[in-house]
Amino acid sequence: MPRRYDLEFKLEAVRMVSEPGMTAKGVEQRFGIGKGVLSRIYDGSKGRYGSPKITRELRDRGCQVSKSRVARRMRAAGLRSKVRRKYRVTTDSKHQFPVAPNLLERNFTTNAPDKAWVSDITYLATRTGWLYLTVIIDLFSRVVVGWPLSSSVEP
Repeated sequence: MPRRYDLEFKLEAVRMVSEPGMTAKGVEQRFGIGKGVLSRIYDGSKGRYGSPKITRELRDRGCQVSKSRVARRMRAAGLRSKVRRKYRVTTDSKHQFPVAPNLLERNFTTNAPDKAWVSDITYLATRTGWLYLTVIIDLFSRVVVGWPLSSSVEP
């Protein structure tokens, strides 16, 4: 549904545009949507606001402005909103599966080689699917003992 502007606003806009030497930039600044105002609102939101929220903010301040105009001005000023992803919990700590005993008890030093090895798994995305890389390190020498690569997490 098109936005209905009051008659006073329309007459003021027509009067300003018909003034000699008045440009679209001058109209934008007179209505309070110059780069400085956009930058202040943008910076005030820590860079998270895009054109819809900045448009809403400007309208709350009494500026009659469209979302497309704000988007154009933001593009010209090099302002882009930062999208924050929703936090997702990926670990289920309350599972019923057996947990391996903690033999090292966070003591990561040894006095001889081959007494303790530690490992970690990383997931690698490929065109054909996921690969799983396990790296095994000797705690004494801190040297990689092995690195098996598998298409399954299962041993």
